[in-house]
Amino acid sequence: MNPNAMDATTLDIDMRTLKSYIAYAKTKCAPRLSPQAAAKLCDYYVTMRSEVHLMEMDSSERSSIPITVR
Repeated sequence: MNPNAMDATTLDIDMRTLKSYIAYAKTKCAPRLSPQAAAKLCDYYVTMRSEVHLMEMDSSERSSIPITVR
């Protein structure tokens, strides 16, 4: 999609519709990540976890991220 061709109101999507779309895509489209996309996603996840770890050390409180790499 071309994000420049859309106005800001069309970018919002409710969670139910998004979940339905993801379920449909998983069953009908068989999406696969390229090795480059998988590496980028992995790097982002590691960065995010590292930032949370640093925040935990600074605040002396335990927090959690509700995602895991699959």
